[in-house]
Amino acid sequence: MEDLDGQDQKTNISEGTGSVIEDKVSKAPALEPNKPIIKREKTYLYHANKHYLKLQQQADILIKQAKLIQERVNLAEHIYSLELNFKPVLLKEYFLYEKGLSLISPREWNHEHLGDFISTVRQLGDSTWEKT
Repeated sequence: MEDLDGQDQKTNISEGTGSVIEDKVSKAPALEPNKPIIKREKTYLYHANKHYLKLQQQADILIKQAKLIQERVNLAEHIYSLELNFKPVLLKEYFLYEKGLSLISPREWNHEHLGDFISTVRQLGDSTWEKT
């Protein structure tokens, strides 16, 4: 646009990577028509991080569950290595000693022949054992 003197009424003002045209008449900045302003939103990072954290939480839960299962298997291996004079009933609590399994708690009798008391346990439906 030219004014009456033949001078250009717009002046280019460079700011960073884009350019803005200032109209000398209105002194209001105007966008240059052929150069689109590219605004890169980083919402993808927010959503990616949110999804990553969810996956990390799920992985932590799976790791915790795997450790619990491994503990139950180790406990079952110890119990099945013992000589038992009875067949354990599912979900019934027993008292596990170093050398045996008993229905009698360590406070109720002298259990020296079975070794030290380890824990109260019960057999689960999948034949593993858990501490109670």
